[in-house]
Amino acid sequence: MNTKDDIPESSNGITPNYVRVGNTLYHPTYTPKTGVTWYLKWFGTVITITGLTCRSMDIFVPYDLLLSLTGTISWLFVGILWNDRSLIVLNTVCSTILLSGVIRALTWGEIGI
Repeated sequence: MNTKDDIPESSNGITPNYVRVGNTLYHPTYTPKTGVTWYLKWFGTVITITGLTCRSMDIFVPYDLLLSLTGTISWLFVGILWNDRSLIVLNTVCSTILLSGVIRALTWGEIGI
């Protein structure tokens, strides 16, 4: 059984809050509500939703690729800053797929720069 003595102390000397469920201690999820990651995650969310909306309504094609790529790269940086492997893997794969689409669109002249 986990007791108060079993709770690890963080590297900065502050003991994080734990939630006890039965005999097990869980560290609650922490999402920052300020700072650069807060702005970066909401920027990425809004841009990704805008890109998906363009794609689903068949407007501004293929600029939806650029918007979605920008959003997934933003979320990739958030994942790196949070050290969240699932965000890193998901957004690395998405960014790679979208980047290949952007390169294809540039090669075929679908995006004029």
